[in-house]
Amino acid sequence: MSEDAGTPALPPPGGTAAEPRRLRRSRSNRWVTGVCGGLAEYFGLHAAVYRIIFAALALAGGTGILLYAAAALVIPAEGSDDSVAALALREHRQRPWVVIGAALVALALLALLSSGRLFWPVGGGVWLLAVAGALIVWWDVAHRDRRAAGAGSTTSPAPGAPAGRSWFWPAAGALVAVVGLLVLLQATGVADLDWRYALAGGTIVAGGLFAAASRVRGLAAAGFLALVLAIGTAAGLVAGGLPWGGGVGDRVERPALAGDLHDYRLSVGSLEVDLTGVRLHRGETRLSTSVAVGSLEVDVPRGVAVEVHGRVEAGRLWIGDRRDHGVKLRRTVVDPGFARARTRLVLDARTGLGDLTVRRIPA
Repeated sequence: MSEDAGTPALPPPGGTAAEPRRLRRSRSNRWVTGVCGGLAEYFGLHAAVYRIIFAALALAGGTGILLYAAAALVIPAEGSDDSVAALALREHRQRPWVVIGAALVALALLALLSSGRLFWPVGGGVWLLAVAGALIVWWDVAHRDRRAAGAGSTTSPAPGAPAGRSWFWPAAGALVAVVGLLVLLQATGVADLDWRYALAGGTIVAGGLFAAASRVRGLAAAGFLALVLAIGTAAGLVAGGLPWGGGVGDRVERPALAGDLHDYRLSVGSLEVDLTGVRLHRGETRLSTSVAVGSLEVDVPRGVAVEVHGRVEAGRLWIGDRRDHGVKLRRTVVDPGFARARTRLVLDARTGLGDLTVRRIPA
């Protein structure tokens, strides 16, 4: 009987099917860790393409460095089934506090070095992918170990687990005392704390406690407490530094006479102060406007020399043709010939969390 030409040939006895492609860090095509070489082999593009992408992102806010480091941690090397992160978590699967602590310390240090925009989305927030990747690896390893140990659990303590007295209460007392001291120094004016550094410092302390928890019982819970205290302290510093007052809602102010001017304030909402129709007295007029959370728009009058002091704690600042975004924004703009002008306006405009816009409507 002749074989049908349309029937596919069977693999020879003992033959194996082609192994599916797997994303691995290359050992032969590598400059640092083989991430770009592995991506090139997996997707079929030249490794130089990925090197250029990572280099460009590294120059755009440091995102490329973070992404490359995250890829090196979560992508296994060629010839291995486990990544560096998975191996580290598996070695500390009973108490993964060393890995968690190191990750928190690294994240806080990277935030401190991010050119003044601490914990602000750098490069469009792409750095969050690194955190998400680490959490995915941790979740997968933790559940894999839990499923493997489900059949034969035992009540005996895990090898390497810390024993003896718990250090939670001493550590918790020290943390509360330090936070109380910092708040006292801030309230008395002895020290001027910045919420960004308070949050980063608290995260570093929490990471250190997590790392030490593999050897000292109770420090893991103290690490969680340190994170809570750091977030609470930062939130308190942010809220305490905002220009509260003036109610809640959306308001539009259009004064017509100089005698109608007063300080305009709003706690939460949108405030628009239109000064284009007001007739100011000769000399210098001072005006203060603020919004704690929301947006503030001020239209300055035509034919009046203006000196603007704009401040934004976190958000966007737009004065004239210049736009800035970030935290702790400060900008002063003075019209040419301000000191010699007959009619002058000194405007102090401030927004806590939100947007500030100061503009001059053309005639």
